[in-house]
Amino acid sequence: FLFALGAHQENAEMKRLEREAGTRAPSKTHHDAFRARMKRIFKKNSLSQAGGAFARNVDSGSLKVIWVTFQIIMSCSWNLDIEYPPPFNNLLSALGFMSLDFLSIECLQDAKERYYTTVYLWSFSPIIATGIIFIVLLLRLSFAYSKLVVNSAAQNVQAQFRPSDFDVTTDSTATGATKTQNKSSKSYNSQKQKMIAQHVYFALLLSYLVLPPVAMKHFQSLDCIPFDHNGSSYLRADTSIDCASNKYLLFRIHISIFIFLYQSIPIVWFVLLYRQRKQLHQRDKTDVMLALYVRDQNRSLDALRFLFNDYVPTRWWFEVAEIYRR
Repeated sequence: FLFALGAHQENAEMKRLEREAGTRAPSKTHHDAFRARMKRIFKKNSLSQAGGAFARNVDSGSLKVIWVTFQIIMSCSWNLDIEYPPPFNNLLSALGFMSLDFLSIECLQDAKERYYTTVYLWSFSPIIATGIIFIVLLLRLSFAYSKLVVNSAAQNVQAQFRPSDFDVTTDSTATGATKTQNKSSKSYNSQKQKMIAQHVYFALLLSYLVLPPVAMKHFQSLDCIPFDHNGSSYLRADTSIDCASNKYLLFRIHISIFIFLYQSIPIVWFVLLYRQRKQLHQRDKTDVMLALYVRDQNRSLDALRFLFNDYVPTRWWFEVAEIYRR
């Protein structure tokens, strides 16, 4: 009964919003896109969705909540210095790959150097992965540009033969070739913007996934246990490391640099979002659902969509606050 009542209320709300949007944008294409958007909003997490339909309508906000909850549970064991009971602890161990636990070289190196190398591996791997993302972007852009050059050359060759073959004036042929080149250039620019948005999106997604576990690894590297009887201190994560040794002090400087670098990532998020704040929150749209729809239709925001898509327009900045809170 509750599901039926909820569906009835959702359909009524969807029709109301459709009528409002229809008066402002009466075109059929615009109206159909709005209907599809509303269906995705209202049918997320519905039990009537199954299989592929559920996969298509899965709520990214729910996935974020699951991911964040898992990371908090994993960090509690270390931060509170407790050990979970065996059944639950075994489950967390099986899911350890979600916290990048697979980035370990315990079987490949001497124990004395293992911890240092593991932390460096955790720190450099996301940077290398981000570099690969943008290298692939450059390759795709180069391929698209070379294709544009080849097509333009082919069109110029065709234009040179058209006057004699078809008995048309040179001016009209040149005009046609120019229009064709302009069309190809616009297509390339559109394709270029789409590629850039895709790769920036993946880079932001990667930073979101790796920032909490890598940050935790960094701060664990600064956690030393002092011994009052002789004034010495040893690293809690690896008690074979003397925190007063010259090697650890140099390692500590390196980790401090990595901490500054990784903790600056949310600031980069905020700068990117702040530059688009007028598009993210259009103050003349007082209806929240209508504002969400207008924002959703703005394709220029696709690269940043992962950072704001689960928040209302007035809270476009909240992902930055949330990541620092965690």
